[in-house]
Amino acid sequence: MKRVFATALFALVALISSFEAKAIEGPYQKSTMLAGVHFGVLPGFGSTVYGDYVLVDSWWKGHFTVGGQIGLTRQATDYFVIFPSKTDTKWSTVALLARATYGLNLSKSFEVHAGALLGVGFIGPQGYKLSAGFAYGGLLGLRWFFTDNLALSFELQHSTGYGPLANIGLAFKF
Repeated sequence: MKRVFATALFALVALISSFEAKAIEGPYQKSTMLAGVHFGVLPGFGSTVYGDYVLVDSWWKGHFTVGGQIGLTRQATDYFVIFPSKTDTKWSTVALLARATYGLNLSKSFEVHAGALLGVGFIGPQGYKLSAGFAYGGLLGLRWFFTDNLALSFELQHSTGYGPLANIGLAFKF
């Protein structure tokens, strides 16, 4: 799964850098706040709430944001071998992660972004005690604004087993 994510991230970076980037004078000015709510799938089901603050609005023809996210996921251990068990195949995770993303506005309504995640995750499978661990990973996403402040958002994330891989939801611009 890590190879698939790394390959997809490399392909997006290669695609973005292969053409002359002409970012539109942003829908995202400095001090803009972006927030989103996602529903995630693969390998389990979960939800994520995130917030991003535009720190720099003209960095290499794009913008740089910092923020955080919290996610809750119900997953199956068939995909991970963290807690092997014959009787219980379900476990829950909670992840508190800081985010740093770089986004490129391809048009006034379409934006692509990639970033890094860093934080802590908690695993609480049924029948086991709660355990915590260091969580890190990356994300690759896009936002399509169909109004000035409301967007459809999609992200692929991988954060060392804490949270779903594919997330879709709504994003809001403040």
